[in-house]
Amino acid sequence: MYRTIGGKTMRLIDADELIKKSLTKFDWSDVVDVDDINNAPTIDPEGLRPHGKWLTRVYEYGGSDFEVKPAKQGDTAYCSECNNYALLNGGEEYCLSNYCPHCGAIMNLQEQKGVDLT
Repeated sequence: MYRTIGGKTMRLIDADELIKKSLTKFDWSDVVDVDDINNAPTIDPEGLRPHGKWLTRVYEYGGSDFEVKPAKQGDTAYCSECNNYALLNGGEEYCLSNYCPHCGAIMNLQEQKGVDLT
C-alpha cells in the first residue's frame, strides 16, 4: 500500500514483521537484505488510528459526584481516548467533530452497536 505524505509517495511497511523475519533467517543476527525490505508486508495507517467517542460528565446538583454519559451537541465534551476537551465552535459551544483534534481518534464508537458508551 502506497501513501503520499508531505508530497512524498512511500510504502508503509510492518517493521515488526521484518524484525521477526531477520531473526528467523539467521537466528543470530538482525540483518535484512533489500529483498526482505521489498517483500515486507505493508500496513494500513487507518488501522492504527484509535476509535473513541465524545463523553460528558453530568454532575448532581450541588455535589461533586458525576455520571459519565455520551455527549450531545451543547455538552462540555471530552475524548474517551485522550481525555482532552473538544474544540469550541467559535463561541461557547463544543464542536463534536468526527475526529479528536488532539489524538486523532475517529469518533465512531457511539454508532457501533454493542459498544459500551461509558
